[in-house]
Amino acid sequence: MSRTLRLLGGAFLSIAVAATALGSELTPRDASDKAPGITLPPIEAAKLAITLRDYSTAAKILSLALADDPSSAEALFLMGEIESRQKKFAEAIPYYRKIIVNHPSLVRVRLDLARALFETGDDDAAEYNFHLALAEGDLPDTVIDNVERYLAIIRSRKRFVYSLDLGVAPDTNINKATTSDRVTLFGLPFALSPQARQQSGVGITGTIDGEYRAPLQPDLRLRTGATLYGLKYPSDKAFDDAQARGRIGPQWFFERGDISVLGIASKRWYGEQAYSVGVGGRLEGQYWLTKQLLLSSYVEGVSTSYDTQKFLNGYYIDQGNFLDYYITPSSFVRGSIGVGYQSAESDVFSNWYYKLGLAYQQEFAYGITVNVAPEVQWWNYQATDPLFGVRRADRQYFAKISLYKRDFTIFGFAPVLSYSYTTNQSNESLFKYNRNQFQLGFTRQF
Repeated sequence: MSRTLRLLGGAFLSIAVAATALGSELTPRDASDKAPGITLPPIEAAKLAITLRDYSTAAKILSLALADDPSSAEALFLMGEIESRQKKFAEAIPYYRKIIVNHPSLVRVRLDLARALFETGDDDAAEYNFHLALAEGDLPDTVIDNVERYLAIIRSRKRFVYSLDLGVAPDTNINKATTSDRVTLFGLPFALSPQARQQSGVGITGTIDGEYRAPLQPDLRLRTGATLYGLKYPSDKAFDDAQARGRIGPQWFFERGDISVLGIASKRWYGEQAYSVGVGGRLEGQYWLTKQLLLSSYVEGVSTSYDTQKFLNGYYIDQGNFLDYYITPSSFVRGSIGVGYQSAESDVFSNWYYKLGLAYQQEFAYGITVNVAPEVQWWNYQATDPLFGVRRADRQYFAKISLYKRDFTIFGFAPVLSYSYTTNQSNESLFKYNRNQFQLGFTRQF
């Protein structure tokens, strides 16, 4: 096969020289002396054909090269280049993706992939890859300027965004309950029924989020969106969980960020029964401190009423801050910190809470992406619980690891396998628990 490739490359060059397509690169004497004995490696012959805009010949040469070595990064890149030069960006994307699968740190390829995604309107994936590319420290200023121009266009033109996750979720503690068979109340021991203790199960879970951003002015849009979440246990519907949440409000843009003011409404069903309704507002925004560093924040206040547990009626105020840093063209890290207050009719259930989190994502060869996210959260309740004789205080440790296979997709969705561990420490024994959760499913590709 390689001998055939060399002959084809040599034949193409001889034709090109005979036709004087090389122009000033060879003098007439050079051509007559060198043309009869010249052969070129296939990749070089394909590059020459691309330079001469003979894309058909270049594609034939590269097809033979890829038959000989399907993982050749040079051949795949040039095939993508051929499609991109002809404005066939959708056809170019698979070639660039195949390279990124095994070479996630190749900045030039990631830039061309991001450009192709941009041209096909896949703005979320384009934005993700542009920001990873910007993590390269030696990018020329002209390249940085071009990338930032693309990102500005994405921010201004993005209309409809969505995400979808589906999966099967085995869980060792679906009701977040203690493993103990008894609890002390009012200083006396009481036996817990099996239903009140830790239950395991396998659930089917799904989340869909969609939003439309209608342009009102060049720097102003109206956001309308909704999120639907469902978790169903076929073996025990008592722990089924379903939530719906809508939002609407204006979004203002400025040079390096945006800010939104949203009205929100939510409803939750638990165990196939109406559980709670909430109405409130949210202020959120983000700002690029540098080309690699993104700061985002929100504050949300919601009044909630419960269908049966009236003693929980009240409101909550939640505030969170995130700092994203794109470390390399194949990795980024996110730090988070937040605080909140939940009010209830009974001070026993009113509490302040605090949370700290960290997430690190790395793309590896063979199309594997790993995301690791530990988090810790504290709750300090406001009044002594007469049942236990103490003022409740909880500390929860949570860690999740997710594995994505980027090079295997079905209708744009990639498989994901995740595992999370939760341990909740409390001075009220009823609320101590450990939980192991698994999920195997599909998520929208980056």
